[in-house]
Amino acid sequence: MNTKRFKIGDAVLVTATTDSVRDFGTDRRELVRKHLDAPRVGQVVGVSRRSSGHVKYDHDGNLFVSDVTVIVWLVRFGMMNKAVPVADEDLVEADPFDVPSMANPCTWTEEASADMRRELLARGRDAKGRLLAGDIVVCVVCKKMFRSEDTWITPCGRVCGDCEAPVFDAPKARW
Repeated sequence: MNTKRFKIGDAVLVTATTDSVRDFGTDRRELVRKHLDAPRVGQVVGVSRRSSGHVKYDHDGNLFVSDVTVIVWLVRFGMMNKAVPVADEDLVEADPFDVPSMANPCTWTEEASADMRRELLARGRDAKGRLLAGDIVVCVVCKKMFRSEDTWITPCGRVCGDCEAPVFDAPKARW
């Protein structure tokens, strides 16, 4: 078999994959071709060897005896997918521009993104710029935003921890 047919990074069209299946009853491992529903375009990322054979039990230990060794190409169908072994006869050269790239994982609409940006801008932040968690209150005098847990509770209501002025609930959004 010619292992120089493809180079790493070449685009290929895959019609079937090769998988090792072990039969525990007979202690055999066979190579099985699994045909794909539709041909897929992928990228060659390596070469590997797959063997079929049987396990020989002996008093010295167990030994795998290989009947056939096949060289397979390792192909990825996407940037995040695992490499799949493919036999040489199941590969055809493809257009390199058909190789899938990483898709945009964000499925939000622009309106939803804009709403989230506005909501984050309306959230209170501490002196280091970190978002404040919990209910946010604003001091009447010093105009600082605090978490409601950082304020003092008095008989008249909540007061600022710094200047002891009354506080009120911050608006949820500023639009």
